[in-house]
Amino acid sequence: MDNDAQAMLKEILVERKISKYRLAKELLISWNTLHYWMKGFWKPKEENMVKILALYELIKGDSHGR
Repeated sequence: MDNDAQAMLKEILVERKISKYRLAKELLISWNTLHYWMKGFWKPKEENMVKILALYELIKGDSHGR
């Protein structure tokens, strides 16, 4: 995973104030998978990148409305 995607995941965690476990469940993946993505050991499949981008855009939309 590139640094931009890692940054998006970190921002989702911070903005939504949720744990890695909770985010993993929302993405329908295991905690280990999310952890390895964030460490850069693995890269998400395209279908999972779509889910990550959707969540990221959701929090960006929420933060502009505050």
